[in-house]
Amino acid sequence: MVKHFTFLGVNFNYNGNLSSAVNILHDQALHAYYSLFLVFDIKASLDIKTKLSLFDSMVVPILLYGS
Repeated sequence: MVKHFTFLGVNFNYNGNLSSAVNILHDQALHAYYSLFLVFDIKASLDIKTKLSLFDSMVVPILLYGS
């Protein structure tokens, strides 16, 4: 018996509590979000459509994974 394990990238606890999985995905999405801001600072000439497209492809999948 183990206290927690990772299956397909989602962290499961022995009691069925998924709060740690949510926190891990939140941290990963926040990291991607801040990395995206670095790209926006370097490439200041990007239009809003491109920025939203990058956000939708880099951050949203992490937030929605396992939902």
